[in-house]
Amino acid sequence: MMRMFQTNMETHEALFAATRRQAERALDFHSRHNRFLRFVDTHQKWLLLHLIADIDAGTNGSGIAVNWIAQRAHDLGIASRNTTLAFFGQLSAYGYLVQRESRSDRRMRLVSLSRQTEDILAEWVTGLAASLAPCLGAEPDPGNQADLDPYHSLYLPAAKALLDMSQFIRPPVDICLMQDIRGGWLVMNHLLSGIEVSECRDDTVLIPDFTLADHARQFSMSRSTIYRLFRLAEDAALLGWRELGSPPMLWMSGYHLRQYCRWNGRLLGAIRTAIDSAYPMTSSLKAANQQYFLPASTEIRAPATRSA
Repeated sequence: MMRMFQTNMETHEALFAATRRQAERALDFHSRHNRFLRFVDTHQKWLLLHLIADIDAGTNGSGIAVNWIAQRAHDLGIASRNTTLAFFGQLSAYGYLVQRESRSDRRMRLVSLSRQTEDILAEWVTGLAASLAPCLGAEPDPGNQADLDPYHSLYLPAAKALLDMSQFIRPPVDICLMQDIRGGWLVMNHLLSGIEVSECRDDTVLIPDFTLADHARQFSMSRSTIYRLFRLAEDAALLGWRELGSPPMLWMSGYHLRQYCRWNGRLLGAIRTAIDSAYPMTSSLKAANQQYFLPASTEIRAPATRSA
């Protein structure tokens, strides 16, 4: 029998531990697929990818009309038509999307994910599933279902669930600031990987050994992009620098950390639901381990906006 949640993933006691583990795996994932992630580099682009996969799953591989996906993305508030079409062009140029003509109307362009992209997404969702270990009493037991592949059994159900979640599609304004700038997700994952679990309830979290120049080189980000990101984050009181020596030490607002983890908990929750559907679990969510997020005390001063 399928086991259900004992509590919401967005407030689960081990949520930060799972989020930190996810961040470490995301950085490793980037090291293997950095070319792919040059195009899928914002929350908006990930949502467009989820949308393609979700709609394509119902076509049995025949492909879907580009204009129809663009309209659907616009209706969901994900992206404008021009942004969607430009994204499709980038993915197609590097073989991540397959384009074909419609048999019924040669003027119609059909697209579907390439096998290479499906394999990358299967690897991505497998890493997310492994990140959930701190929240689970046991790892998934494939048993006699070893023939299930992660793309169809985990990724597609999770993508569909995320597209039905308006609070995931449109994050809080402070989350948008980090997730809607190119490479912002990499910055956030790098910061998370340097935070100890014991610090997740602090009002201000110090992050040692972080410099903008080194980060720009490590992840092939332009200096102008990363400096703009940090300037906006400082203006919104999400990040800042403390003069504790040379060089200054970076700090993150505890409010922003917990806000991000709660929003990201919706992603992890969608993965957990897919796991419950695909594999029998031997145990439910772990009991409390004193990592529950206390109410935040720092306010966000400036909103961020998503460009179409």
